[in-house]
Amino acid sequence: MSTLVVLLALLHSDILSINFGTSSESPEWVVINDGVMGGLSSGEMSIQDNSIKFSGTVSLANRGGFASVRSRQLFLDLTEAEEVEIRYKLSGMNFAIVMNQYSRFYFPNYKYPILETNNEWATITIPINEFKENQVGNYTGRSFENANKKRPFIQIGFISDEKKAHAFELEVDYLIIR
Repeated sequence: MSTLVVLLALLHSDILSINFGTSSESPEWVVINDGVMGGLSSGEMSIQDNSIKFSGTVSLANRGGFASVRSRQLFLDLTEAEEVEIRYKLSGMNFAIVMNQYSRFYFPNYKYPILETNNEWATITIPINEFKENQVGNYTGRSFENANKKRPFIQIGFISDEKKAHAFELEVDYLIIR
């Protein structure tokens, strides 16, 4: 009987499970805005009791246009990943969840849009193969199925996904990759 329980647990084990909040053992997160390229967008992250909050303003001035919050370096083997589940609320604009295999911004990454919820909590489950390859803000036409899955994913995060100037507030309760 115990062997069956262990096998069932392995079949449903999470590749990554982050339950945000002050009592969480979440990986460290960092804000990266377009200021790294001369833009003027702003964003601040704070840890709430049960979530992480990222808020600010995207500016198109000085060739800007994005704000993001990202994990520090991780090493995730996503060869067996099937889905990503996120509980979040978002106001102001749409964002995307992004997964990176490379530390350089000009290398491809994989994105999936998360839509504004008018600051109401929403839970979405995203099939991993619906993530689309993106390179420097442009979709390449490839999907996650084309990813080099032998190379580990080293970062996960959230980035503004609209080229518009606007204030935003994103709050994430949890993120699970299974």
